[in-house]
Amino acid sequence: MYYLAFSADEPITEFSRVPVEFAGAPTPAVEGRSVKLSWTTLTETNNAGFYVQYRRKDGQQGWKRASDHLVPTKAENGTSNGELTYTHRVENLTPGRYSFRIQQKDLDGDLSPSDATSKLVEVGLDERFALESAYPNPMHPGQTVTLKARGVAENDDVQAWLYNSLGQRIRELQVDRGEITFRARALSSGLYFVRLTTGDKTATQSVMLVR
Repeated sequence: MYYLAFSADEPITEFSRVPVEFAGAPTPAVEGRSVKLSWTTLTETNNAGFYVQYRRKDGQQGWKRASDHLVPTKAENGTSNGELTYTHRVENLTPGRYSFRIQQKDLDGDLSPSDATSKLVEVGLDERFALESAYPNPMHPGQTVTLKARGVAENDDVQAWLYNSLGQRIRELQVDRGEITFRARALSSGLYFVRLTTGDKTATQSVMLVR
């Protein structure tokens, strides 16, 4: 939206109207792997609602939308001259360091990110490094086995290996966003171990193969 400013002695000048005036940066509260954000607007004009965006401190370029959920405005017909407070929870974040900002959407569909960003917060990094039990266990030929790691950041250097009961390394396993999956192909019946390492930390879980 726009308005015109002029005087008798000056030419007409067009200024863009700020659709939403924020009271400050959004405030994050970490709850496990979730972050509850709160923010306050002082004025709103032609506003439809808000999206939450985040940026990880791991070399991520630009901002990403936390979800496609639009937090609807509380302003009647999208316009308000009083303070309005909003909250939104971002869930299931990968462990790491995050900052957040609010992206406003007006009734015409235009998007405007806020200038202020939240403080940097750590999400999930206080979790104890561990490897959860395999599922299914015991496993059968052709099944896909899944194990989840806790306390691992997305940018950590992580390796996972499969060992037999004699301690012999069988093969390397892929780790994707803290999750290990593999299929029991060409393996004999018996006890196996999945070992996950990052830095000086190691976690191990056993898996039984039954034919």
